[in-house]
Amino acid sequence: MKRRIFSLTTLGAMAALIAVPFARGESTRELVSLGNTAFQNGEYEQALDHYEKASVDFPESASLHFNRGTVLYKQEDYEKAEDAFKSAASRSKEAGLSSRAKFNMGNCAFRRAQRQRDSDLKQAIEHCQEAISFYQEARDFDRGYKEAAENIEIVRLFVKVLLDEQKKKQELQEQQDQEEENLVTKLKELIKRQQELIGSNTDLAERKPDPIDVATEQMWIDGVNELSEQQTTLRADTGTVLQEVRQTESQLRQQAQAASQAPAPAPGAPPGQDPPQPDPEQVAQMERFAGKLQEAAGHVSDAITNEQTALDRLAAGAQDLALAGQEAAVVDLVEAVKALSDENQDQQQQQGGDGEKGDQEEEQEQEQDQEQQDGEQEENKDQEQKEGEEQNEKKDQQQKEGEAEQEEQATRARTEKADDILDEEKKNQKERPRVIPGRGQPVDRDW
Repeated sequence: MKRRIFSLTTLGAMAALIAVPFARGESTRELVSLGNTAFQNGEYEQALDHYEKASVDFPESASLHFNRGTVLYKQEDYEKAEDAFKSAASRSKEAGLSSRAKFNMGNCAFRRAQRQRDSDLKQAIEHCQEAISFYQEARDFDRGYKEAAENIEIVRLFVKVLLDEQKKKQELQEQQDQEEENLVTKLKELIKRQQELIGSNTDLAERKPDPIDVATEQMWIDGVNELSEQQTTLRADTGTVLQEVRQTESQLRQQAQAASQAPAPAPGAPPGQDPPQPDPEQVAQMERFAGKLQEAAGHVSDAITNEQTALDRLAAGAQDLALAGQEAAVVDLVEAVKALSDENQDQQQQQGGDGEKGDQEEEQEQEQDQEQQDGEQEENKDQEQKEGEEQNEKKDQQQKEGEAEQEEQATRARTEKADDILDEEKKNQKERPRVIPGRGQPVDRDW
């Protein structure tokens, strides 16, 4: 497999340190100067320390964030470097500084893609897409940014290489899955046939005749001979499967060895043309499967030994003892199937490492999400119920207060009415003519 190696000399060079202008703070200016000197001398820890001390007085300085990112990039801490350049771009009011910060963010994303190449191709491709996006943003600030345009093309070529590797890895996986499926199918067929022979042997043991009955004994002996022939055929077929397992293992180990060796450049090759490079993940994938094939081969070999033991006992007339060898052979063949099935589980886990989760993991996450949602809904329901009860209590209290106020108003109204009646009666009493006892009024007499 041909793999192009992209180095810093291949990518457009990073935008280096920039001048940090300060209108005040002589000590801060000295710190920046010391940081620049340390950086030029390759003393990156000291340079970073000086820049961070300077940023105490100028936390919003885009230039300081930019220089911090440059130091972190040199230290190969690409994730933190990208964050520093991002801070510089967000704080900068100059198109030139913003453009260079975005450009360096692209370089950081590309370096992260290179690191993920051998462990997670999907993640590596995503980092490449981020790098292209950053380079395009750098060109948005500066349409004449030639290095950004060049890096876009370089990263796009790298993405094609990664996609090609991903395709070949998938093809290798499918090939191994097919080989595994074929072997497992053959092993299960051997298990089925051996179990049928066990049933036949058990049936013969149950109906073993009395030696006096010559005719019946001869029929029984013919059944034992037929059982021996079938066991012999099964042993030969098991040997054929064992040979296939070992042959597949040998081929895989040869392929893994060839894939792990990087050939020397061809004589007369054009300068800069990289020879095919080893793919560690592909090599590991083949070696894992070869290891499981070796384990399965060991179990099949043990099955053949037990099958031969069963044949020897049948030949010796110990038909009942032959049953133990047959049963042991079944156990060995089941272990061989299990070894290959475990390989399939390992492959699923490896695929999960490439960013694709297994069905079981997704189901577990879905269950956890559902449980969390149910818990939140129950909590919200309890909260709503509690709030409703509080509102009802408040409503009842307001109603009681309202009724008390109405009663008080009614009492006050009755009291005021009674007072009015008394006042009116007093007034009427004053207006009535007073009657003096013993003094009558003159009466007109017309008689």
